[in-house]
Amino acid sequence: MDYFLKEAETSGGTTGYQTLINAALRQHVEGNAPKLEDTRRRGIHESVLFVILSILKVLIHRKDSISRRQRDRPIYWPPTRACASW
Repeated sequence: MDYFLKEAETSGGTTGYQTLINAALRQHVEGNAPKLEDTRRRGIHESVLFVILSILKVLIHRKDSISRRQRDRPIYWPPTRACASW
C-alpha cells in the first residue's frame, strides 16, 4: 500500500493509488506482469555493473595519485616481502 501511495505522490497527482493498484492487479491476472526471474536478473546485473564501475573509479584514481616509481614497479602476487611497504 505504501509503495502505491508513494508512486501516486511522485506522479504529481495525475494518477491515484487505487488506479495503480488496479493496473498492477490487471497485469498480474493477464500474465503481463514482469516475471520474478527477470526482475531478479536485472537487479543482479545492475549490482554487478555498479561494483565494476566503482572498482574502475578507484583504480583510475589510484593510478593518477601514485608516483611514477610506484606505478612502474612490478606487482608481486602472492604478496611477498618485496611489496611489504604497500
